[in-house]
Amino acid sequence: MTAPSQRDEDEGFGESMLQARESSSYLTKFVTWEYSTIYTDSLDFDEYIRPILEYCTPLWSPSRQYLIDELENVQRRFTARILARSGLFHVPYRRRLTLLNASTLALRRTIYDLNLLYNSFAGNIDSNYRKIFTLSNFNNFTRGHPFRLSSERVRTQKFRESFIIRVVRLWNELPGEVIRSSSSSAFNRAIERFLREKGYY
Repeated sequence: MTAPSQRDEDEGFGESMLQARESSSYLTKFVTWEYSTIYTDSLDFDEYIRPILEYCTPLWSPSRQYLIDELENVQRRFTARILARSGLFHVPYRRRLTLLNASTLALRRTIYDLNLLYNSFAGNIDSNYRKIFTLSNFNNFTRGHPFRLSSERVRTQKFRESFIIRVVRLWNELPGEVIRSSSSSAFNRAIERFLREKGYY
């Protein structure tokens, strides 16, 4: 599972951004205000816009900062608009996310990456992770968890940006109690708490 080429990344990005922006504009301009609240608007974003921005994120996750920012700006602008419709102006982005019980798209992509790896180890998906990842030789140590992975040698920038490289460092840092979560949803909640404590939001 490797990163797409720069050309493919740009083309996929352009198509996704156009569709997401058009959908976002439609929701904020044409959905009736009479029965609209910031919470129903947020749910509309979750249902109609976010899936466009998060399609197949473990395979296609932007690596260049301007792409990361452009994706985030769709949610950034949408949350500003729906709060402004309720008379809440100039609310900082992080505060808007707190009010809406939401996370940045960047954090959600990181959670998707880790969740895919968790489900591979747990046997919840048809994936032979042993053909992709190598368990670390240091898993007998008391620190960490027994599913730590070896880091592959990186020779190209494209490979450095791929799922199998970017997911390893954070996966190896996860506490054992997070890895031993009883379900995929419990794992998601646990890693979100862990990542927020590390400064992600």
